[in-house]
Amino acid sequence: YANREAEVELARKQRIAVERATQKLAREDRQVRLKWSRKRVVGGVHTKQSLTKIMKDFGEVDDVELLGSKGNAALVTFVDGSSCKPCVEAYRTSETMRATFVGRRKIDDTARGEDEDNDVRETTTTTRQEDIETMEER
Repeated sequence: YANREAEVELARKQRIAVERATQKLAREDRQVRLKWSRKRVVGGVHTKQSLTKIMKDFGEVDDVELLGSKGNAALVTFVDGSSCKPCVEAYRTSETMRATFVGRRKIDDTARGEDEDNDVRETTTTTRQEDIETMEER
């Protein structure tokens, strides 16, 4: 009987762990990490309210969590995950603020960037090989 209770308890704990991990991943899919230059921000600091106001352009904001001790980073959680991509795209080339994906989307975005780098490397390698062949023919 004791073994059966132990198995049931272990199964319950595993189920709870899986549920928590699933909830965390679902939340991370709706999050964007922001980092900004304190020199370029009026007053040098953003507040939860100022970031919420800025991020509302991309979608409804669920939560803003200020990160670090320097006061130049935050984690923004949107109500809908589809708000993340326009935010990251809008700040991709900004000099005042950067936005990056969190969690699985970050991994996908990084992999996409590496694929683009590999395409450039392959093109460069092919061009160099063609140049060498051309030189050998001369």
